[in-house]
Amino acid sequence: RVPSGLFLEKWREIELTEEVRFRIDDQRQCPEFRDMPGYVAQRCRPYQTECVAAMQKAADCGGLLLNATGTGKTFTAGAYFSVVMGRGAFVVDELTLLEQARTELAQVLHEQVGVIGNQQFEPQRITVATVQTIHKHRQKPAYIKWARDIETVFLDEIHTALNRRNIETVKAIKPLTVFGLTATLELNKAHIRTRATALAGPVVFDYPIEQGMDEGHLASGIVCAIDWRYESAGGDYQHDYQHQIIHSQRRNDLIEALVAEGVRRKKFVVVLAERIAHLQILDRRLRRLHIEHAMVCGEKTREQRQAAISDMNQGELRVIIANRVFAKGVDIRACDVIIDASAGRSKNNALQRFGRGVRLYKGKAGLLHFDIGDLAPKHSDVSNRFAGCTRSRRAAFKQANIPVLRVRSHEGASVIYDRAEKFLAKHKAQRAHNATKALV
Repeated sequence: RVPSGLFLEKWREIELTEEVRFRIDDQRQCPEFRDMPGYVAQRCRPYQTECVAAMQKAADCGGLLLNATGTGKTFTAGAYFSVVMGRGAFVVDELTLLEQARTELAQVLHEQVGVIGNQQFEPQRITVATVQTIHKHRQKPAYIKWARDIETVFLDEIHTALNRRNIETVKAIKPLTVFGLTATLELNKAHIRTRATALAGPVVFDYPIEQGMDEGHLASGIVCAIDWRYESAGGDYQHDYQHQIIHSQRRNDLIEALVAEGVRRKKFVVVLAERIAHLQILDRRLRRLHIEHAMVCGEKTREQRQAAISDMNQGELRVIIANRVFAKGVDIRACDVIIDASAGRSKNNALQRFGRGVRLYKGKAGLLHFDIGDLAPKHSDVSNRFAGCTRSRRAAFKQANIPVLRVRSHEGASVIYDRAEKFLAKHKAQRAHNATKALV
């Protein structure tokens, strides 16, 4: 016994490699559909209409939707819910995303959207729920009764949902269709592809970030890869991270200079660090320079975080320093500079963070994404623990066809910005030329 999605992903490959033939008795059911309402169809971009059609075709199982950050994954889910006649659930894994998704779906559907989570149990035809609440109460009669009628489930940010809790949640609901939403998923890794397709199904639709930028649905963006070189201290991971990332005076000098230069150029700057201790150090430094900013992290309330995002989108705040809470469900359209100082390894996170800065915004020239790469000094026998993390992130950008400019940290913030802006302008012009050529 294997999940239908995993079988659909693998059966042709098995037939070719194992020289066997499957006889398939397909007893799956498909939800019933209606025509898309005009008020939804008018708002759909062409790729969103194409995605909904692909979902309808795959509705007897479901599948993975790889839509770049900023291309409207929640809106697309709402467009699908507008054509499916049965009941559905949109499952998130954080309370901060619960009300955000509920509000957006209600705006698309023009109907009341239910909520399960944050001590509320108010289901409707379409309901937004937290996976924690469903998993905790999945054996209770009220949840069983609600789940019995659910035909379609969307799992938001499925790249973070490949775990036992989400699998048990889907099993408890037993929907006809499961769609997994994400901007990035390392499907080239066999263990990730197997778990993802078992949970949802094969890839149904893919709209990469490069295509979004080429077609003008996302702002143009480039990565400015800053080579920061030093010798490793040679301790364990926590020791090295503390001394070489969080407390490195010269590295933090570079971050500070990049922020100050961005503010001088009237940019909207987001600085990303991993640890709260690092945010606190950067907070003190920016206060000393009298640079107005907001700190966004788990210690802040949801209202405080949303206020900072709103202030930046309205042009009232130039700088936000944030940690991992920036990875999901953050809509800072005004952001045109990201400084990633986290030294993380994850390819998914690298692309997610880049994607947060390419949303369209009036007057926005594009995104400058500064990736501080921690490398060992040239001509040195000493390794650098974080060099592998740097290579991983930059490989992710290369695989996504995002333009990368390499610079050296000692060039200075002003020169780095000049080179990055020139590089961005070059690639914007090239995209515009390609678009004109395609039309001709």
